[in-house]
Amino acid sequence: MKHVIYLTILSPLISFLLLTVFKKTFSYKIKHFFGILGLIFSLLSTIYTYIIFIQKNPLENLKYPILTIFDFNLNYYNLFNGLFLDQFSLLMLMLITIIGIIIYIYSISYMELKKHKFSFFAYINFFISGMILLVLSNNLLLMYIGWEIVGLFSFLLIGFYTSKLENGKNSIKTFLITRTSDIFILFSMLLTNYIFGTLNFELIKIKSIHFHNWSTLSSFNLSVLSFCLLIGAIGKSAQVPLHIWLSKAMVGPTPVSALIHAATMVTAGVYLIIRTHTLFYLCPKTLEIISIIGIFTSILSSFCALFEKDIKKILAYSTISQLGYMFLSLGIQAWNAAFLHLINHAFFKALLFLSAGLLINLHNNEKNIFKIGSIKKKPLLLYVFFLVGSSSLVSFPIITSGFYSKEHILHALLNQQHTWFLLLGFLSIFLTSLYTFRMFFILFHSHPSLKLYNKNLKLLNNVPLVILAICSTFIGHLIISNITQFSYAPNISNEKKIVLETVSSIFCILGILFAYFLWGSNNIFSKKVLNSKLVSNLKTFYPQIGLEKLYTYTLVRLFFFITSKLRYDPVSIICNFPVKIFKKINNLFLQLSSGYIRWYIFIIMTSATYLIYIHNFLYTTYL
Repeated sequence: MKHVIYLTILSPLISFLLLTVFKKTFSYKIKHFFGILGLIFSLLSTIYTYIIFIQKNPLENLKYPILTIFDFNLNYYNLFNGLFLDQFSLLMLMLITIIGIIIYIYSISYMELKKHKFSFFAYINFFISGMILLVLSNNLLLMYIGWEIVGLFSFLLIGFYTSKLENGKNSIKTFLITRTSDIFILFSMLLTNYIFGTLNFELIKIKSIHFHNWSTLSSFNLSVLSFCLLIGAIGKSAQVPLHIWLSKAMVGPTPVSALIHAATMVTAGVYLIIRTHTLFYLCPKTLEIISIIGIFTSILSSFCALFEKDIKKILAYSTISQLGYMFLSLGIQAWNAAFLHLINHAFFKALLFLSAGLLINLHNNEKNIFKIGSIKKKPLLLYVFFLVGSSSLVSFPIITSGFYSKEHILHALLNQQHTWFLLLGFLSIFLTSLYTFRMFFILFHSHPSLKLYNKNLKLLNNVPLVILAICSTFIGHLIISNITQFSYAPNISNEKKIVLETVSSIFCILGILFAYFLWGSNNIFSKKVLNSKLVSNLKTFYPQIGLEKLYTYTLVRLFFFITSKLRYDPVSIICNFPVKIFKKINNLFLQLSSGYIRWYIFIIMTSATYLIYIHNFLYTTYL
C-alpha cells in the first residue's frame, strides 16, 4: 500500500504530461486512452488502499513521506512530512476520482467539436491531481500547494473559451477573489507555525489539548488564526461575502462547472475546516460565526436563484446554498453530517450540471430557462435525470440521498437546541424547493411553441448520468453509509426524529406545490402574482446589494491600476538600467556596420590616427 497510494497523485499528472507533450503526435483515440487511463489508475489505487486500510484498522491513521532526503549528518528527514490517510481523506479520494472519471467520459462527446480540446483534458487531469494532493496532505504547507494548483487550473478551465472577452474578464475576477482569500491561508500558516511550532495536523491536535495552560496572548493569536482559516475557507467555498465568483465561473464549459461545483474546488473550504477542526474547537465564537455565515449564505443565494434566468447560474446559486448548509453543520461541530452532505451533494449536483449541459447543447447553447422551456419534445431521459437531481437537491423525503444527509444536520441542530438556526434551516428547505422546481417546471412543463434543434443523445452522455442518478437516490445513500462507517445522528428520541423529518418534508413539498402553482399550472392568478409590484421589487433586491461592483472596484480595477504603475516603479528602472546601457552600446556598433566602403575607410583612418597618437603620448611620457 505504501507505493500504491502515490499512484493516486502521479497517474493524473502523468496523463497531463502525455497529453501536453504528445498532443500533436498521438491519434485521437490514443490521447483519450492515456487521458482517462490516469484517472482509472488513480481510482483503482484508491479502492485498493481503502480496502487494505479498513482490513488493518478503520481508526488507524497512516502516514507516508512524499519525499525522503538526506541531511549533512546522513539522518533521514521527510520533506513536507508527507501524505496522511484516514477515512475523510480516503473517501474524498474516492469521490474525486469517481466524479472525475464520469465527467471525463461525458466530456469526450461534449467537447468533440471544440478547439484545443486536448488542452482541456490535460487541465482536467492536473486539476484532479492538485485536488488529490490537497486532500492527502498531512500539513498546511502541502495542502496550500494543492490549494494553489486547484486555483490556477480552475482559472485556466473557467477561461477556456477565449473567443469572448467577457469570459476572460470573468475568469480574472474569479481568480482575484479566490486569491484574496488565499492570502489569509498563507497568513494562517505563519501564525500556526508561530503558535504551535509546526504545520502538521496531528502535532497541532496533540498540542491543542494543553491549550488551557497558555497565555492570553496565545488565545488572541489562536482566534486570529481560526478567523484567517475561515476567510480562506469561505473564499474557496463561495460563502458570503466572497460568494459572487461562483456565478461568474459559469462562463466555462459545463463539465468544468460540474467538476468545480460537485466534488472538487468548492468543497475544499469545507474540507479545510474539517481537517483543522481542533483549532476551531478552541474558538467557539468563530464556530458561531461559521454557522451564521452558512445559514445567511444559504438563504441569500436561494433568493438569488429564485429570480435568475440562466440555468447554469441557478445551479451555481444552489451550490452556494448547499455549501451554506454544510457550513451551518460545521459551526455546530456536526463534522460527519457536513461531510455526508458533501458526498451526496457531489453526485446530485454533477447530475444536474451534466444534464443542463445536454439541454444547452440540444438548444444551440441557449441557457435561458424560459427560451429552453418554449421548445417541444425534450428527451425523456433528460426529464428523468433532471427530476431525480432536483428531487435530491430539495431533499425530497425517503427516496433521495439528499433527504438523509440534510436530516442529519437538522437532527444536530435540534439536539443542540439551536432553535433559530433550525427555523432558518426549514426556510432554506422551502426556498430550495421553490427555486429548484421553478426551474424544473419552466424547463419541462411550459407550453412549448418551437421545435427541438438537435435530438441526438449519445451513449457517452447517458451512461455517466445513469450512474449519477442511481447515486442520487436512496440506493446511493445506502452504499455511502456502508462505506463511511461514521456516526451521523445524535441521540434523540424516535418521536422527535419523526416530527422533525415530517416538518422538513412538509416544507419541501410546500415549496414544490408553490412552484407548480406559480410556474407549472399557467393559471391567471399565478400570472398576476408574478407580475405584481412585490415580485418586481424583489427582483431588484440582489443587484442593489452592490457586492459585485464593490469587488470590481476594490479588486479588479485596483489590480490593473497597480500592475500598470509597477511597470515604471523604481526597482524596475534600476534593474533595467544596465540592460538599456548595453542596448545603446549595441546600437552604436550596429551603426558602424553600415555597408559603405567610404565609411569603413574613414573609421580605419580615424582609429589608426588615434592609436598613433596614444602610442606617441605614452612613449614621450614614460620613456
